[in-house]
Amino acid sequence: MSLSQAQQRAVRRTGQDVCVVAGPGSGKTLVLVERFAWLVEQGTSPLRILAITFTEKAAFEIKRRLVERFASDPDARRQIERAYVSTLHAFCLRLLKENALAAGLDPRFELLDEREQTAELNRALRQSLDELYARRPRELRDLLESWRREKPEQDILAAFEALRLSGKPIANWRDENPPEGAFQKLIAAVREMRGASPPPTTEAQARRLAELDSWLRSAPEGPVTRRHFDFLKDFACNKKGLKEGHPIHDRLDDIRGPKMDDARAELVAAYYAPQRETLIRAVERFDEIYRNNKREAARLDFSDLEEQAIALLRSNAELRRTTQENFEAVLMDELQDTNPLQWELMDLVRRPGRFFAVGDINQSIFGFRHAEPGVFERFRERVARQGEVDCLSENYRSRAEVLGAVDRVCEGMAGIASNPLEARRRFTRSGAAVEVVGATAETVPDAERIEARWIARRIRDLHAQIAIEDRNLGPRPARFRDFAVLVRNSASVGPLEPALAEFGVPYLLARGKTFFEEPEVTDLVAVLRAIENPLDEIAFAAVARSPLFGLSDEALLRFKLDHKDPEEFAELRALLDEVRPWKDELPPDRLLGRVLDERGYEDSLQPAARANIDKLLALLRDWHASRPSALREWLDQLEGLRAEHEEPSAPANDSPDAVSVMTIHAAKGLEFPVVFLAAMHKGVDARKSSLLYRPGRGLGMRWRDPFKDQGIPDAIHLTNSLEVSDKERCEADRLLYVAMTRAEERLLLSFSYKREEHPKAWPEQVLAGLGLDFQEITISEAPDAPELEQAETERSTAEAEPVARPEVSRYEATASVTAIAQFAECPRRYYLERYLGLEALRPRFHEEEEIPEDRTAGELSASELGTMVHEILAGTFAGAPAPEARDLASRFDASELGRRAAGAVRIEREWDFVHAVEDIVLRGQIDLWFEEEDGRTVLIDYKTDRDESRIGHYALQLRLYAAAIEKMTGRSPSEAWLFFLRSGRAAPVQVQDATAWVARFKEAQDRQSFPLETGAHCRACPFFRGRCPAVL
Repeated sequence: MSLSQAQQRAVRRTGQDVCVVAGPGSGKTLVLVERFAWLVEQGTSPLRILAITFTEKAAFEIKRRLVERFASDPDARRQIERAYVSTLHAFCLRLLKENALAAGLDPRFELLDEREQTAELNRALRQSLDELYARRPRELRDLLESWRREKPEQDILAAFEALRLSGKPIANWRDENPPEGAFQKLIAAVREMRGASPPPTTEAQARRLAELDSWLRSAPEGPVTRRHFDFLKDFACNKKGLKEGHPIHDRLDDIRGPKMDDARAELVAAYYAPQRETLIRAVERFDEIYRNNKREAARLDFSDLEEQAIALLRSNAELRRTTQENFEAVLMDELQDTNPLQWELMDLVRRPGRFFAVGDINQSIFGFRHAEPGVFERFRERVARQGEVDCLSENYRSRAEVLGAVDRVCEGMAGIASNPLEARRRFTRSGAAVEVVGATAETVPDAERIEARWIARRIRDLHAQIAIEDRNLGPRPARFRDFAVLVRNSASVGPLEPALAEFGVPYLLARGKTFFEEPEVTDLVAVLRAIENPLDEIAFAAVARSPLFGLSDEALLRFKLDHKDPEEFAELRALLDEVRPWKDELPPDRLLGRVLDERGYEDSLQPAARANIDKLLALLRDWHASRPSALREWLDQLEGLRAEHEEPSAPANDSPDAVSVMTIHAAKGLEFPVVFLAAMHKGVDARKSSLLYRPGRGLGMRWRDPFKDQGIPDAIHLTNSLEVSDKERCEADRLLYVAMTRAEERLLLSFSYKREEHPKAWPEQVLAGLGLDFQEITISEAPDAPELEQAETERSTAEAEPVARPEVSRYEATASVTAIAQFAECPRRYYLERYLGLEALRPRFHEEEEIPEDRTAGELSASELGTMVHEILAGTFAGAPAPEARDLASRFDASELGRRAAGAVRIEREWDFVHAVEDIVLRGQIDLWFEEEDGRTVLIDYKTDRDESRIGHYALQLRLYAAAIEKMTGRSPSEAWLFFLRSGRAAPVQVQDATAWVARFKEAQDRQSFPLETGAHCRACPFFRGRCPAVL
């Protein structure tokens, strides 16, 4: 695709930092890709360009386009495949991995995923509160009583997250001083009002003045007590008997409103100062526990990546200089979604005049993730002062009539910066491009049902009537996948599902963050609960009524009345009894797999439900692999995540032809020929957390009124709440803008309202901008559903048209090279040790006399020695190594291979890799590989074994390592060697394709076939003469 003049100017601009304001549909990704390509064409190595995106999907898309762009240049393509095109977190991870010791981190640190982080945060917070209760129970009770929050954990965690992203320590909360003097200002204002009042001329006036005099005389002094709140409560002055122009009449609203609120906020902060200090101490202890737990486990969370990377670059001037010099150019996508901490990191990485950023403040809609649009605005202003800002206003997506509607509706909105869009894509005119409908009825729910049915009917009509102007194919008949229904939040979807089903409209529903509430997930969690506890009648009844068994309410009632199992329960009891003995032996996903296979539960489910089951099984599998635990612990963790963690439902497999139903946030970055923006009357929850932290203002709290069971915000909370409300209103403007600009050809806007009560916000803004009134667009009757053919009726009841899909796979989605090698040597050992996660019934060595003769007390074990030697050779070992480990490492350095490695032009040690083979994500760590001046690549794997007879076993590992190097670099190693450190012997390994073993590995798991392979290796197996029946 050729570039427009504006795009070309942005791509080729030099001599300054570049700020590209890229409106929707303006080719933002194209410009970023072309900037990268242009830099390469100008002689910049792809390996010296850092491109930062905010999602892995975006990074993949950018790299894919670049690889296509340089398809005819193999060298450039290979470098691009290794280039730094990644998310900000991935860049931080790479930086910290490469400089772990300088950052004070364990080089083997791993990342907590979002679910693990939520679980660890909750665990640390509970421990902190438990400790406080054990040591100072009165203080904790006082805090909870004054706070009046049944479950304060969620508010604490939200404030803690906001504080971390600001880069400030918790101790700063103590230094924050709220505004003072509001109480005295209130008294002064009342005194001034009283003094300005003329002598009374009526009895009512006399009473007002007497009330004021009495109130002023009773003003308390000294430290804040309950008497101060009594004093404010006793202010009873009103306007009765007073006319406009009288000082009391004219000033009373201000006194009873803002001034009284400010005074109350000041008093409540002083009154509850001890409780605030208790909270700060508890959060400091929580932070300490959380950090210690992560340190001991060598784990980091995503915020740590940013914090640690910033701290490393701040404190290490040499590394900061080297990092900046390594990158000739830094490119950043979606700058409007950056927070201040991320911006600080980019400031430390980039050089002046080498930064290229793309963004659009009008599309900043992720405030709930702490994105700060002001970051982009300040960068734009700075570039404007020093050079030129590139504005891309040409829109290559939408019909001119759609863009005209966007401009008219959004013009003048507080959250929208002026950037009129110019339509550059040409369409054949066909019908109205923009439609607006308001559904009304006696109640809002009835109106919402009318609106939903109108949407379903309109989709069917347009699907049958219009042609879509495909960019590649030209005009073609409309498909259901050309349509999208966007909503502000997932709670608005309810009326749409039955309406779409009734009208025979297939759809895919992105439900949002409700994974743990999905019926299929709650069904399977109930199965685990029933397995764990045979006395849990609630779980048993849930399983019985679920589609797993489908028992009737009558059967359950008989069970409740007779306390005897009806015949229908026998099968359920039998299955639970069969799997229960294995509940602490098998991982929980295997327990569920047994039940699913037995009952055929998934056969009748739709794609979205099946995807959720796959996701639950994968979650349980990953958790168990990282930290094997009893089933009871997994159930507790699931309950904690359900209560505290918003988890998105799994995406279903794509349907060949279905309407997309999703939130506006999920639609960001997407486009559809026909867009319905539904339920515009739905707002967001305006309630504010009881804890509100804002950088520069501090932590505000809403406390309990000492006299009433209601909340009073302190001064900081009051200010923060106003600021947050302003930001939310501006973001709501941008959310409407993003929703409307997703449409290519047609935009249909709808809302519902109770008769005679016109809705505000978006409906009002849309109607005003388009010059419409309610009478013109109102409907009050639901359209009739068409009579559908049987096949169409069956299809419409699904969230998407059912597609052929295999049974849920029971194979591991990821596997290490070591696991594949172990499987190749003995599938049965792999099955017992890695697949089922079982421990040996006997130790490897039973008694002290069976310990090998050359191992004495205090010596390193073989595993410990091997780890130390590898760390010495990788240059990551800290401290004084054991003499034996030092000697073994020196044998490689002194060998011919060691000398060749020392002279290599590129060398990689402890090289981690991940790549896909046969639908398995293969991961591993290569001890050493290097490139020599002549281009030869050499692969080496160290072994500390005394037994050198297992070359065949290790050869498979090297061949899989070789495949990974070829995948990542484009070239297969020229040589592969096993280096036995004890003898100093190097054994060559022929490099050949070994991926067939990955296929066999996957097939064995699908078939659940793990045959026993007996041989000499059995004697070293921990399951020999235990769980394994092998006989030698």
